[in-house]
Amino acid sequence: MRPRRAARGAPMAEPYDPYHPTDEHRALRETVAKWAEQHLDPQADGHDATETFNVELFRKMARELGIFGVTIPEDAGGLGLDATAAVIIHEELSRFDPAYTLSYLAHEVLFVNNLYYSGNADQRARYLPRTINTSWIAGMGMSEPGAGTDVLGMSATARRDGDHYVLNGT
Repeated sequence: MRPRRAARGAPMAEPYDPYHPTDEHRALRETVAKWAEQHLDPQADGHDATETFNVELFRKMARELGIFGVTIPEDAGGLGLDATAAVIIHEELSRFDPAYTLSYLAHEVLFVNNLYYSGNADQRARYLPRTINTSWIAGMGMSEPGAGTDVLGMSATARRDGDHYVLNGT
């Protein structure tokens, strides 16, 4: 039996056993939980009430915790951690501010992670450093009348036409 392979042929990490976390996972959980309780909890209600995103705190988190580029290899500027580490970060941040955590997830997973694993070398070189250090904050937009954010229910298309694309949809 051949070992399972991840995207791009990389070997998959050993399955994570939640009942026996690694020392690295335990330390990460403790560090993120302590920081989140100290910094996220006091500001969460205010930002929820005003429907605002705490950009300054996002960048402070990058400086103090460095938890951006979690699943990106170290030689590409990331932390080189596994998906379990990413989930631990999401769990601990969301205990204190779920809305903030969704912004982190949009930046970290939907953009940074997807760019690394789906982008080309030029795109990685241009965008990863600025998004990992949060000088640029990324996001993702996906919505369509009748489908909302259900990407499988969307009907818009993009068709290459020479040097540009033609978008069809609403």
